[in-house]
Amino acid sequence: MDWKGIGIVGAWAAVAVAISIGTGTLFAEPQVPDVGEDVRVVSLSPAITETLFAIGAGELVVARTDHCLEPNVATRVPSVGPGLSPDLEGIAKRKPSLILTDGGSTLSEQGLSKIAPTQSLKWLTLRDVVDSTLTLGKLVEREREALTLSQKIQGALTVTPPANAPRVLLLIGVEPNAGSLWYISPDSLHGRALEAAGGRNAIERPGDGPPELSLEALLKVNPDVIVGLADVPSLSPSKRAAFVGRFDAFPGLNAAQRKQVYVVARPGSLSVGPKILELVEDLRGVLGVARLGAAR
Repeated sequence: MDWKGIGIVGAWAAVAVAISIGTGTLFAEPQVPDVGEDVRVVSLSPAITETLFAIGAGELVVARTDHCLEPNVATRVPSVGPGLSPDLEGIAKRKPSLILTDGGSTLSEQGLSKIAPTQSLKWLTLRDVVDSTLTLGKLVEREREALTLSQKIQGALTVTPPANAPRVLLLIGVEPNAGSLWYISPDSLHGRALEAAGGRNAIERPGDGPPELSLEALLKVNPDVIVGLADVPSLSPSKRAAFVGRFDAFPGLNAAQRKQVYVVARPGSLSVGPKILELVEDLRGVLGVARLGAAR
């Protein structure tokens, strides 16, 4: 993923921006290239790689990027380097019949298409995700599985939270010393995951620029609950305490005063692939704890 590029801070911004979602029809007629019978896929997008494995086509993936880490079994597939600057010679050596990139890629499709048929799939809106999943299914002859997954994602992320749901500030990253906060927009895929979990996004109207919230603006938003997303297997108690503690410096901040600051630490928590459905369950659990805390 990218801002379209991926970096330490840039990746945080990219997650919140690049997963903007919308609505649309579930069924779209996929336009796919003719790749022949022996399908060998090079995936240059983490979300696409994850989706291919989810629909049972993981054995067709012959190369991935360094950032394609989900599911874990995908890491057994040879990598061709970073998604923005993959090793073209390495791709050619894998003898692909199809190269896939996402719609946010800045790669030159012209150079890739000299190696094999190349297709860029949009992965920005909910409609993009649904339609591109169906396209993948047609490409790799897993149409039934792709349809099932598409319907599952559409259904899970099309939920309106109750009017009295807590106002939640969902943050990307849990770095306690960051100068500003990178938030999840309400019009993003992760924003829909928050709503599906039963929370209202504390950011009602995101700005036109990067999804960045200054510490000064934090008090104006004044959320009931703050949740930080960490794309790691676990977070040490000291790091959790440091993240939670940074908000204690803001007198009048509801979430801090009510001890309603939490962390979700799990690989794939920032994924815009099918693991977004697991995040819904994580957030639902956190909000359940938050409600219990608020009732005391």
